[in-house]
Amino acid sequence: MKKYRRIISLDFELYNSYCYWSICWSGAVTADLALNETDRYVKLYNPVTKQKRTGSKIKFPFTYSDLAPLKSFGGAGRELLEMLTDDTLVIGHAVDNDVRMIIEACQRFGLGMPSFDYLDTVVAYGAVRNVMTARSLTNLAAEYGFEFNAHDPCEDAAATLEVLRRILKETGCEGDIAAFTEKFGIRFGRLQQGLIRACYSDAFTGKARKHIENRNALFDAVTGFDKEVKPLPAFKGRKYFFLGSMTAEQDVSPVALKLLSAGAKITGNQHAADFTVTNRIDEEEMLGQSDNILLKTLVSKLGMTAEEVKDMDFKPAKITTMSGMNISYENWLRNLYPMKNAQTDELKGVRFVFSMTADRLYGYETAYREIIRRGGTVTYRVRGAKYFVLRDESQLETDKFDLRIAALKTRAGKNVEVITFDRLADMLGIQL
Repeated sequence: MKKYRRIISLDFELYNSYCYWSICWSGAVTADLALNETDRYVKLYNPVTKQKRTGSKIKFPFTYSDLAPLKSFGGAGRELLEMLTDDTLVIGHAVDNDVRMIIEACQRFGLGMPSFDYLDTVVAYGAVRNVMTARSLTNLAAEYGFEFNAHDPCEDAAATLEVLRRILKETGCEGDIAAFTEKFGIRFGRLQQGLIRACYSDAFTGKARKHIENRNALFDAVTGFDKEVKPLPAFKGRKYFFLGSMTAEQDVSPVALKLLSAGAKITGNQHAADFTVTNRIDEEEMLGQSDNILLKTLVSKLGMTAEEVKDMDFKPAKITTMSGMNISYENWLRNLYPMKNAQTDELKGVRFVFSMTADRLYGYETAYREIIRRGGTVTYRVRGAKYFVLRDESQLETDKFDLRIAALKTRAGKNVEVITFDRLADMLGIQL
């Protein structure tokens, strides 16, 4: 484990939970490496918004009129931020939320962004119990037999430190975080360059683990970037934010690296970005009414090759028409390329079925358009199809969850010719 100088348990309260920069109250408890408390810090701030939206459970012992004469986090937050040094291990409960508050407040008020490692007690508890379901700090305090004044950030920070003490004690690692993290396979989170590397443990498996690894891959790509920068006018100095739902589902680091090489920047704050990269199609947004940019459009503008994006998913997660209706990708394509507009009949009567990952490839829409343009049909039904298109040949053996592949192996797949996506491109004479 990295050598740390001290530990700080940290918590923030927001005046408006929809504005992650509206910090009105901060609390921190400093401890030595054996988790013995050494000091406390508490501060109130003007939240820079009069709209209080905190939920019915949170009652502050002050009003906006009490806060109004105070400095904002932009005016007084440096004092706390200077405590969050690279040799300090920060701990918190569901601490990703507090780290996001730091990111948005620093960018909102033009403050220098700190860099530090952190440990989430939600992850620590989950590793010990081998669960991934988060429990509230109040519930953990009750389980470990102590009380505290919830939603007072200094009290929350002290309770978080106490929960960690109890967890270490019950696991035989009292006062030794290094032994505990090694025993339970815990990886610290990190804030650096305004991006978050999530804290997680070996208790995370399957899809949950994959989501974290995908997001962390983006962090690693940006913070470890050391390639030559050749600025392009369309990207130089522009800030890009990758939508969280998309970065969870796949590793977008190849695109991030290409952006950085073109002189762009990657931010962890959507509100500070010039463009939000998404895989959701909104037809109104496509008319230029927002700063969203489709992943596929961005890849095209960056001039990325098919080889560079071969493992990426370009299938839109959601499509909203101008009338406000949500439709499937297939229906959107049918509307975009209607069969009545076929220009030739060379594929008339020929039906194509794509596997569930082949229809996620960068060139799928191009292939779809060409098939329809030549009088062919794209369908879900395997029976009666002429060609079944795979992402690659190994998919036949490895994909156990594609019902279309399962149907291919039954009587419905009789006389259906299996081809790869590359073979289809050759047949159509197109570049993908």
